[in-house]
Amino acid sequence: MSTFFMFTNERRSAQLAERKSVSEVTKITGEEWNNMTEKQKKPYEKQNKEKYLEEMEAYKQKKEEESPNLKKQEDEMMKIHKQEALQLLKKNEKTNNIIEKKKKIADPNKLKKRASSFFLFSKEARKNLLEERPKINNSTLNALISVKWKELSEEDKQTWNEKAAGAKEPR
Repeated sequence: MSTFFMFTNERRSAQLAERKSVSEVTKITGEEWNNMTEKQKKPYEKQNKEKYLEEMEAYKQKKEEESPNLKKQEDEMMKIHKQEALQLLKKNEKTNNIIEKKKKIADPNKLKKRASSFFLFSKEARKNLLEERPKINNSTLNALISVKWKELSEEDKQTWNEKAAGAKEPR
């Protein structure tokens, strides 16, 4: 608050007690302030300066109390940002590794695995079951093939093992 307003607040109550209007009070206090000497204004300036220094001291103390908390929050935010950045780098690195692996061209001369006995049996059983039950779903079909394989005798399984051993077609 300025020194003029401090003076006005002090004088206003006395003038309003004399039943003067707000505009009259403002006009009178303004004239009184302008007619005052520097010596007469000095107490208001001193009072204003003291009040300012008290408020400034309270403000500084509040900032000092908040400072450790703000520093702590700032440090925590930095840790979080660093962690997020590292996670993004790792994800980017993993993505690049996957892309690089996919880019590698397979060796055309590499030997291919032969079909297993179960695979050959499954292929034939699938055809037969689909002919018997054309609207069967895949999970039921796979379950039936597995049951049929388990029900095969050792001799029948041996027959499929021999077919797999002699099979020329790759998987």
